[in-house]
Amino acid sequence: MIGILLLAPCIKVCIKCNTHLLETGEYFNFRDKKKGLLRPDCKKCQSIYRKEYHKNHKKEHKEWSEAYYKEYILREGVREKRCENTHNWYKKNIDHVKEYDKEYLLKNPNYRIDYNKKK
Repeated sequence: MIGILLLAPCIKVCIKCNTHLLETGEYFNFRDKKKGLLRPDCKKCQSIYRKEYHKNHKKEHKEWSEAYYKEYILREGVREKRCENTHNWYKKNIDHVKEYDKEYLLKNPNYRIDYNKKK
């Protein structure tokens, strides 16, 4: 006889807010998705931490972004290569692009009107 084993989700305690939550991806982000390991802090606490960190480190992030842009985006040949790759993808997937455009315009009938108003 084959039995079915149903496992109820365990309860996990967030290390920052001490809230008891289900040990699922709904409440905790994955630390290692392949192994199924969850982070010790809940999604809410992690969100608060990220916002606070970003607010306190805007200058460093801006400097890093500018350095990255100069190093990798403005490097000779990078822009041309990106344009070439985009163009090649577009040519290979023209049917997909047309179908997407058609669906988008059906869902957003005022898109062209609003776009032309911006000009």
